[in-house]
Amino acid sequence: HLLPHGPYMAVVVVQRLLVKLLALAAALLPALPASSDSTTEAGSSQEPACTLASLVLSSHGRPIDLDPGFRPHIFRYSATLDFSMSSFSVNVRPDTGCEDEGVPPKPTVVEIGSSTTLTLYAKHPDTGAKQSYDIEVSRLLGSETELQHLSVVGGELSPIFDPAVRSYTVR
Repeated sequence: HLLPHGPYMAVVVVQRLLVKLLALAAALLPALPASSDSTTEAGSSQEPACTLASLVLSSHGRPIDLDPGFRPHIFRYSATLDFSMSSFSVNVRPDTGCEDEGVPPKPTVVEIGSSTTLTLYAKHPDTGAKQSYDIEVSRLLGSETELQHLSVVGGELSPIFDPAVRSYTVR
């Protein structure tokens, strides 16, 4: 067959190559094994495990940020409680057709300066396949906070303000 001459020749050649590549890719894709990041509790790969649609931590109605922010296909999180938060609650919503497992029914207490790790699961009710979500929750001591600015109206601090200095006099 004849190739066109002129400026369109390269375009036609590239188009024909792309058509052949797409046909080859379509023929090969069904032969590729399906891969899954999901595992059962025993660790063997099966059909994809369920995921959580939402995961929220709170303490007495105050939200607690997850790090990173929740996304169904991120499975490890950390969270930090203010020192005044003695416990936290977990609220999850599994994806449609899935169940949750391991969610504490009551608030979880964390001592000042310590941490705890929870492992929650999204579970497929028919196969039992599970996807774990690990959350490490730490509680601050209360001494981690430092002032960024300090001033006195009608007076002067001595020494000049420094976030690392804890003792001042006012003149």
